Order: sequence, then C-alpha cells, then structure tokens
Amino acid sequence: MKNRETAFELSVRQSMQTFVQAIATDLDGTILEHASETISPRILSAFTNAHSTGIKIIIATGRPPRLVRHIIKQLISKIDPEKYANNPFYIICGNGSMVFDPHLNSVTKHYPIPASSFYNIITALRSSIDSLVFGTECQLSTCCENNWPDLTNAMDESTTYVDDIRDLVKDRIEVNKLMVLCTESNSWDLIKRVNDVLDPDVKNSVSITVSNKYFIEITASGITKGSCLKELCDTLEISQADVVTFGDMPNDVEMLSWSGYGVVVAGAHEEAKSVAKEVVPSVEEDGVAIWIEKYLQSIKNELL
Repeated sequence: MKNRETAFELSVRQSMQTFVQAIATDLDGTILEHASETISPRILSAFTNAHSTGIKIIIATGRPPRLVRHIIKQLISKIDPEKYANNPFYIICGNGSMVFDPHLNSVTKHYPIPASSFYNIITALRSSIDSLVFGTECQLSTCCENNWPDLTNAMDESTTYVDDIRDLVKDRIEVNKLMVLCTESNSWDLIKRVNDVLDPDVKNSVSITVSNKYFIEITASGITKGSCLKELCDTLEISQADVVTFGDMPNDVEMLSWSGYGVVVAGAHEEAKSVAKEVVPSVEEDGVAIWIEKYLQSIKNELL
C-alpha cells in the first residue's frame, strides 16, 4: 500500500509529470548563502541522496573555475568515489561561457567573446559612462584593470592587472566573461544605463546580465547559463522536460525558462521569480534541499 503523499509532494509530481533526470542549480544565493563558502549539511545531504538515485547534478554559476573547486569538493565529499566516477558532476561557469572539469582542473569547452565585440563594447561604455572599471575571466585566469576594487574578495595572487583591459585584444587573449563596475553606482543602476546608452548593434553583439550588486557581467551573444545547459543536456541525451533548475538572480532566467521545471528561492529577484514555476523557502532555510527531499520522497512513495 502506498504511503499517502503530502499536498506538496503531490504537487511536485503533478507539476513535473516526469522523473527528474538532471538537477541544475546556481550557487550563490540559491544553495550557498551570500558571503559564505560553506555548503550546509542539509544541502549536502539532499544532493548526495539525489545523486545516489542516478540524477545528474549540474552546477551553473557565474563564478569562474578557480572559485568553484572548493565548493564542488564539499558537495561530493559524501559520495563514493566509484559512484562519482560513473556519474560525475558537471560544472557550468562564467554564466555559461565555460564548462569546467574540477578533477582535470581544465576547461573542457568555452565560448569566448569575439575580440571585436569585446573591444567595441568597452570603448562604447567608456565614452558614455564615467567611473567605469573592467575585469575579465579567461578560462583559468583573471585579469582586471589596476583600479578594480575587489568588493567581493574574489581576486587572489593569480590575478593579473593592466592599465587598459582592451590590451588583452592586442595580446590575443580570449575573454569568456567581462565584468563592468561603476565606482559611483550599483549594478542595478548600471545595467539600466548600459542598456540605454549602447547602440543596438553593439548591445546585440553580446549578452548582458547581473547577479550581484557590484558589477554587471557580459558574455558572447547568446551565451547564458540556459544555452550552455541546453547544449550539455543534448550531449547527455536528457530531455528538457526532465530537468529541474534552481536559481535566484537575472543571470538564472534563461536556465529557469528553458528547463522543464524552474524553481527559485524566497527573496529571489523579480526577473527570476517571473519565469519560475515555484518559490521555495530561502537559501538560509535550505529551500532547495527541502524541494529535493520532498521530490525524492514522492518518488519513493510512487514505487511502494
């Protein structure tokens, strides 16, 4: 005899109308509290249990590879190495501009901003908006302008600095993500100004988004977490309908929209909420873990 499903468990099963084959999740603000670098025990347990059922785990973050290694190490710490080898995590970095293998410590696929688009957008922005500073993520390296203020404590001894970030074009260095910071305003105000001042041709040559209050983030045209997730799932032969995604910010919108079931945590940005099918408790309350636990329980009930 089946156990009686709670209303929540039933709603999950009815909404998904399928068995989840892959979970793709943002990190900061979704499963990782802001300003924290530690995965909570409940999140760890939920992802470990989901992995044990054969679900593919995909991390989709705006972070560069160097800032996800220690997070992945935590997330897989309770998984048997042999089982992990047969079902490894997949890591999307730089808002979809890179796929990173933490065990090989290499970027296995990347989508750089075309040199002309990179140079033109910086030139256009610098001529239109005062007090801008630029930084970049280039696969496993980071380069910023000398006056970049490290407000997120993300830079380290491996970061290189230049007077003008456009010099990377001269050195033929491929850039995956461009970060733009205004010392006189936050990212929410800046992205509005950027969209107002850019010529449509320049704006359409890149993808512009935001995930924090400090800077906006730019990738190649059409490159987002959603585009990279779609390509990865196509490679893994996982149907769009069988993917559930978790996020909280505008840079998660394409991913949340593309997946079969998009979920945001309480407190998420309105743009992310507008495309989600469900809102779960906040990151501080381990909302993503709660959803996964309920889903796994509903599947267990289904099989009894």
